[in-house]
Amino acid sequence: EGLQHLTKLKRLDISYNQITELDDKLWALTELEELDMFYASLESFPKEVYNFKHLKRLAITDAQIDSIPP
Repeated sequence: EGLQHLTKLKRLDISYNQITELDDKLWALTELEELDMFYASLESFPKEVYNFKHLKRLAITDAQIDSIPP
């Protein structure tokens, strides 16, 4: 809770965790530039990531994602 209020957040690291899906509130982080998901347990890659207009780095090394949508 409260994640949607961090609208100026530039970097988010959810690496090495057991999160299987991303909360809808994450998409309110419109200024996000870096998203780290190393070794994350996400079951699928959220296509909403493409909506981050300022995203410069997306790190998904060794994440348990089966596929990435085009």
